[in-house]
Amino acid sequence: MSTLEEQICSLDLPCVGSNVYAGRFRDFSIAVSQKESPPQKLDHGEVVTSPAVLTLQIKYPSCPHAAPNGNAGSWGETIDALVASRDARIVVDQRRTILFLYDADKVLGTIELRNIVERIIDRLLQLRVVPGGNRCHECLNNPVDGPTLMEDRLTQICEDCLARRMALRDEQTQLTSAGVAGLLLIALPCVVIGALIWAGIWIAWDSLLGLFVDPGKKLRVFVPHIVEIVVVALAGAAVAWPVAWLIRRIPSRGDLFAGGVGLVYCLAAILLGELAYWTWTVRREVGGVELVSIIRALPAIWWDNGIHTFIRAGVAFLAAYLTFVFSRPKVTPLVD
Repeated sequence: MSTLEEQICSLDLPCVGSNVYAGRFRDFSIAVSQKESPPQKLDHGEVVTSPAVLTLQIKYPSCPHAAPNGNAGSWGETIDALVASRDARIVVDQRRTILFLYDADKVLGTIELRNIVERIIDRLLQLRVVPGGNRCHECLNNPVDGPTLMEDRLTQICEDCLARRMALRDEQTQLTSAGVAGLLLIALPCVVIGALIWAGIWIAWDSLLGLFVDPGKKLRVFVPHIVEIVVVALAGAAVAWPVAWLIRRIPSRGDLFAGGVGLVYCLAAILLGELAYWTWTVRREVGGVELVSIIRALPAIWWDNGIHTFIRAGVAFLAAYLTFVFSRPKVTPLVD
């Protein structure tokens, strides 16, 4: 049996990158890439290498028949056996079929890669998938030189369609003065709403725990850390969601800028919520205490809470990160 490199060469695919080959085979756009994990040294000094993973992509114009109900059926006895033994995985949708061979050297020691490609293409043709030939898979009109790899995915797109997608992406991520103004206008609602939610959850939590303590007694109710983490996580999500939702209503807000604004608004909301909660707690326990005194005492209060403060701080930064992610606009990918 020929080597892996020889089997890839048998498909007559030009090399388009490091261990990446792409071209046309039976009018289908295909790409073959090989990835080898770096050697790993075990504790006792032995050096082991992970098997090479070979990825085969077959691209075609959008076709609803390619994966009816998310399942393309049988790919033949050989491929089905590889999938059943977990030596391979196959993913199929309306635009591409991807085959992963997890130990390519072993698998292709008994099976020809060309035969695998032939069998997959035969099955796609049975499913009435039409190969794209040398036409753009988007407009199905303009000729293209050949398939290319974008964002690690095989595509066949003409310059006009690619330019249109890039223009749409630029439009989705543009930042204008109107967008900045809109973000500034919602600063106060974002922070106030988030603070009310954060403080309200902890006031309700304390009130719930108070039901298990006799009036007039100051006893600590033991709460497992896992329960506390869940409650804090829910509180963080409850703050992050409305802040991100308000920011996403603003058009032309930019990309990273919008995410950064969301992160700042979320942290500000949680800090204000902490101040509101501890103001309520201190005044309930001690009586009339000036707000300035409570602000000055906050660092000491947080320090005295020990692990509870660290849990809340960790979730606060996680909530800020989620707000950063969800405040950014949804960008149309260059490759479907």
